[in-house]
Amino acid sequence: MRGGVREGHEGILQAATELFAAHGYSAVSVNQVAKKAHVCKANVFHHYSSKEGLYLAVLRRAFERSAHMLEGLRDNNQGSLPARLKRLAESHLDMLDNNPAHRELLLREILLGSTMQGRGMAKDLFSANMRRIIELLTDGETALPPQANLILMALTLFLNNAFISQSRSLFEQFPDLHAILHDRVAYCEAMAEMLLHGLRRGKQEALPAIDCHDA
Repeated sequence: MRGGVREGHEGILQAATELFAAHGYSAVSVNQVAKKAHVCKANVFHHYSSKEGLYLAVLRRAFERSAHMLEGLRDNNQGSLPARLKRLAESHLDMLDNNPAHRELLLREILLGSTMQGRGMAKDLFSANMRRIIELLTDGETALPPQANLILMALTLFLNNAFISQSRSLFEQFPDLHAILHDRVAYCEAMAEMLLHGLRRGKQEALPAIDCHDA
C-alpha cells in the first residue's frame, strides 16, 4: 500500500474514532469524518461501503488494542496471582489513559449499543477478551476461586479503572484519594489486594442471610 493511501486510511479511522467516541454513532455523519480527516467523502466510501462499516472497523480496532495488551501479558505470564493481577491493573490503566478516544468509544458501545451489528461485535469481542483475562489469571495457579468470581474480579477492576481514567479531574478535589490515584503503582497494588482479600474472605466466612421482609 502506498504511503499516501495508508496515511489517508489511518487518518479516516482516527477521525472516526474521535468523533464516534465524543458524539456517538447517530450524531456523526460521513461528511464530518471526511472533513476531520481532510479527505473527500468519496475517499471514505472508497475504504468503507457505509457509515456502519466504518463504525465497525473503528470498534474492532479499539477492542483489538485491548486484546493485544492482554496477549502481551499472557506471553509474560509469571508470578503469583497478586503479581499478575497488579500487572493487569497497571497495563489496563495505562491503555485507558493513553487512548481516551478508544476508552470513550468502548464504554459508549458496551453501555448503550449503537447498532445491532456493533452490539453483536462488542459482545463477541468483549467475551473473547474476558476469556483471555481468565487464562491470564489462572495459568499456573492452584486453589483459585470459582471462575465466576474471577470474571467478577476482572469486571470490577476494569470498570473501576475506566471510571478513574475518565474522572481524574473529579478526584483532585479529594487530596487523600488523589494521592493514591496519582501513584499508579500504589493504586494497582491496593486494588489487587482489595479484590483478593475480598474473594478469600467471601470463601471463608459466610455472610448472614438477609430477610427482605424486615427491610
